[in-house]
Amino acid sequence: MLEDEVPARVATQALATEGRRAGRLPALSPWLDETPGLGKAMAQWAVELLPVRAAIPERVEKLLHPASGAARAARLAKVAAILAREGMHIGGIDAPMAAIHRQSVGPAAAHRMRRAFERLGPSYLKLGQFISSGRGLFPDVLVDEFGACRDRCPKLSAKTIRAAVERELGHPIADVFSSFDNEPLAAASIAQVHSATLVDGRVVVVKVQRPGIAQEVAAHTSTMPALARLVERLFPNAPVADLHAVVRLFATTILQELDFRLEAQNMVDVALDLEAAGVRDVVVPHPVPELVTERMLVMERFDGLRFDELAEMQAAGIDTTALLLSGLRALVEGATVFGRFHGDIHAGNVIALPDGRFGLVDFGICARLDADERAGLQRLLTGIASGDSLAQVQGLDALGALPDAVDRRRLVGLLILASQDERSSLSVDDLRDGAPRIMRIFTEHKLLLPPALVLFFKDVLYLNGSTRLLAPDLDLLSLFGGLRAHFDTKYGADRANDPPSSATANDYGGPLNDQELAKLSEEIAAAKAEGDPLAATPAEPPTLASSLKRFGPELIRSALVPMVLFVVLEGRLGLAAAIVGLTAWTLGLSMIQRARGKNSPLAWITLFFALTRGALGLLSGSGVLYFLPDVLNNFVYGGALLVTVAVRRPAIGLAARAFYPFPPVVRRLPQFRRVFKRLTLAWAGWLIGSGLLQLWLLLTVESATFAIARRVVSIPGMIVLFIVSLRYPRKVFQNDLEIVSLLGRGAPA
Repeated sequence: MLEDEVPARVATQALATEGRRAGRLPALSPWLDETPGLGKAMAQWAVELLPVRAAIPERVEKLLHPASGAARAARLAKVAAILAREGMHIGGIDAPMAAIHRQSVGPAAAHRMRRAFERLGPSYLKLGQFISSGRGLFPDVLVDEFGACRDRCPKLSAKTIRAAVERELGHPIADVFSSFDNEPLAAASIAQVHSATLVDGRVVVVKVQRPGIAQEVAAHTSTMPALARLVERLFPNAPVADLHAVVRLFATTILQELDFRLEAQNMVDVALDLEAAGVRDVVVPHPVPELVTERMLVMERFDGLRFDELAEMQAAGIDTTALLLSGLRALVEGATVFGRFHGDIHAGNVIALPDGRFGLVDFGICARLDADERAGLQRLLTGIASGDSLAQVQGLDALGALPDAVDRRRLVGLLILASQDERSSLSVDDLRDGAPRIMRIFTEHKLLLPPALVLFFKDVLYLNGSTRLLAPDLDLLSLFGGLRAHFDTKYGADRANDPPSSATANDYGGPLNDQELAKLSEEIAAAKAEGDPLAATPAEPPTLASSLKRFGPELIRSALVPMVLFVVLEGRLGLAAAIVGLTAWTLGLSMIQRARGKNSPLAWITLFFALTRGALGLLSGSGVLYFLPDVLNNFVYGGALLVTVAVRRPAIGLAARAFYPFPPVVRRLPQFRRVFKRLTLAWAGWLIGSGLLQLWLLLTVESATFAIARRVVSIPGMIVLFIVSLRYPRKVFQNDLEIVSLLGRGAPA
């Protein structure tokens, strides 16, 4: 009899699961019936919010690429100014651009970054909160520092909040609430939460959106793509998989959070999924449907303990290991079975109820997967639990993480080689320490970052990190294996292939043989011998040859060729033709560079000076005015260099970060600064002296003679100073015992 009941139970479970996957409301739902009108509201939201969700990708594009470039430039300038006031300059945060990939961001840099984010407003504060819940995805020092962002949101006055609530209600608060606490339970970057009691006696919480927050989010988020591009240019070897994908994910989630109707729908969907799965130890609060608007959400209040209050939970007799397992099981089940899960699990969003249940709140971020993505995640987790590299790559492929150019078969081989040190168990530290290796695979192979995978990975890492506090002896490998067996029994062992998916359709040419693995292993060893970027030693000071190799091509195409072209066209066809020709060259070069994902600012600078000289030349007949800007520039640049010395930030020292990628501890040495102060004074003296000489020549000789004389005066001196700027610091550093000893230990953190 019992044997007959198992297939029947699985069949019943399958019907309920299939209905929830399709988004259908259950015919019978005790959870829905607990709140009058909630089922009707869900049916209405399903129609009203469908176009709202569908429009979010287009809104993200407009948010990240606004039509008004001038407004975005102004906001970006403000962001740069605030970052600069916190000591975060273009040359890097706490590490030079060529060493950032091998050097940890220090606590001082993380502190400055967090203070800058707080000053930049709610969007950056929200980004800081996103970082703080991403342990394993971001450096621990950043996660720890940005944890303070959760408690740094300024509180809005009770008067402001009450006015906002009454605007949403359309009538006085007293008509709906018998009591409304003026002191907030929590103040977040998007909203503020207050406790209240409805006139029918139900105890609720009221989540109220900060007035004007939508406009602030649009203004600040639009600057993030430019900052991402800046970081990629400054730190090309940084171990970040795809900064633009992170920015896009952040923009998507924050737009979802700004519409509280979406959050209410997320709450009900996840609650009904839990009900369909028969999960009783994870609970979701009921929204009050008639009090849900785009900017206000009233819901059932959960009273309990925060997820990180270990001592209090133990004193209350709560089984913390069971609590953790409940949350982890619900997360995996929601993602792989129903395709929906809470996307922002952290201590502030989890409440341990007095009876030991796992309470989830704040559903502003909720991931939704289609059938292929859900099957891909199942396949990926199966591969991780069993050590099957092929299954892992198949799962990533189905999730959309692998671009067409990625050699999938080679990636399978790399994962096989990386897993040769298989463990019989998996601890919390093993999983957390393995996260950077996973991110490194994404970086090296230019893999994409599917939003659902990022949110799932972030949630799992947070819960796994909590095991150190709540269940330190837990074996995660056994846990994942147990979850798989649990779901096989509950839903049937073939659930990973139902519905059919591309997740298992391709074996990428069959298993790799020993010869292929040996060859791949040799390639990896050869790459390490040439220099592993994550374990490289500090870069050597540059030589003239290395500098020409690094900067020569850009100088040739963006400065030398345009200048020669300008001179030739001016001599043969006249000044107007020279201006047209140089403009055409610059536009063409810019289009080619942009197609390659690069910029050509030097070419535009060259064009600017040529146009300035050309315009004055046309006005003056190529007389004195034609050359005057070049002469005056010597005094402007020389004076600017003297100012940087006066404020104790010599410009050549700042530029040296591009040429001398030494760690901060070296750059702070007095002898290091003294070298670049002398070089800055030398450049300033040469510029001013050259300017005086050129000014005298301009006033005493003919224009044609001056055009030749100024090059004779300026070019040799510039070459000599450039060589001195390379060789003088190199000689000093090589003979300084303190610098040599510091570099001998590698790049300190």
